[in-house]
Amino acid sequence: MSPLPAPPQMHVIFVDHIGDQGGGQLALGRFLARRSSLKKELVLFQGGELQAIAASRGIPTTILGTSLEGWRVFGRARKLTKILRRSNADAIVVNSLRAAIVISLTPKGRSKYIYYLREDLSRARLKGLKRMLVLFWVLPRFEAYLANSQWTASTIPRRLLGSRPVEVAYPQSGLSLAPEIHLLREATTMRIVSISRLVPWKGLHLLLEACQILEERGHRDEFEVALVGGSDDAEYVTKLKEHATRVRVKVEFVGHVKDVTQQLERSDVSVVLSTAPEPFGQVVLQGMAAGTVVVACGHGGPSEVIVDGQTGILIRPNSSIALADTIEMLLRDPEMRKRLASNARNQARSYSDELLGDVLESAIRRLTNAGTS
Repeated sequence: MSPLPAPPQMHVIFVDHIGDQGGGQLALGRFLARRSSLKKELVLFQGGELQAIAASRGIPTTILGTSLEGWRVFGRARKLTKILRRSNADAIVVNSLRAAIVISLTPKGRSKYIYYLREDLSRARLKGLKRMLVLFWVLPRFEAYLANSQWTASTIPRRLLGSRPVEVAYPQSGLSLAPEIHLLREATTMRIVSISRLVPWKGLHLLLEACQILEERGHRDEFEVALVGGSDDAEYVTKLKEHATRVRVKVEFVGHVKDVTQQLERSDVSVVLSTAPEPFGQVVLQGMAAGTVVVACGHGGPSEVIVDGQTGILIRPNSSIALADTIEMLLRDPEMRKRLASNARNQARSYSDELLGDVLESAIRRLTNAGTS
């Protein structure tokens, strides 16, 4: 039996407003680094690590300039128009909202415009004039959409955009097909880690409130907390640190780390406490693969990945009492922790970079070819 023919090469330009590695840029970098039949090209408004990844793979990269402020956005749009016309690409995949706004100012050519939504379009996330701009100008300029979760896809306003195709492609989170085995730590205290930016909507204050509740219940010396992540909200960080001084549970402010693997491997429980629905949450999968028990609020992307009570625990959002109850349950039942962690590691194999990369490439091909004969 003869082998199936390879799919025809498709030229795709990926556009992002920045090359420094936030969650969306990390996921795009992993996709750029993988082998595929796509002819890839990268356009950034500002350089960074994405540029280095592309260079290591021989992917042509253009840097448009560092500023998207004020009237300069139109200059970036003019430069981008020249690049897109010259490339004659099959598809333009836009990886961030700021890049999507600039793309919306370019005249449409033959390329299929695809917007990969890394953030949802809910009213909690997008408000006021910016919401009007995005819904009535930016989104209609795209012919198809990718979404990083079912939740994010559900916030795309179908009544405005009609039958334009939408596909869900979970982001690559740095997981292997064979995640390493992580045994339950032999320690007298349970280590709880939060890996997120230290900003109010990430809900770190709920964890400190839960610490106070558990201290009052007599669990002060049974666990410790590590807050891993940077912040551009100095006022919120100050409040968190002041709150931490009022509890006798050990609370460590680790700061930003480039590779979270070591922090997860040192921990027993990881928490994702976003007060608004998390569009996806790569740290959920990373925590599962590392063998921690992931405790997350039961909304948004995490609720699509975690099977409650089997591969992690979903709790009521915005409730420090629900969080305290869950931590107390895990403190009292190490066997439950071991079972949840083992199940989570097995489930994480279904979200490996190898598999999710294939899903994303197939989705790009389908969306590019949609509506063509």
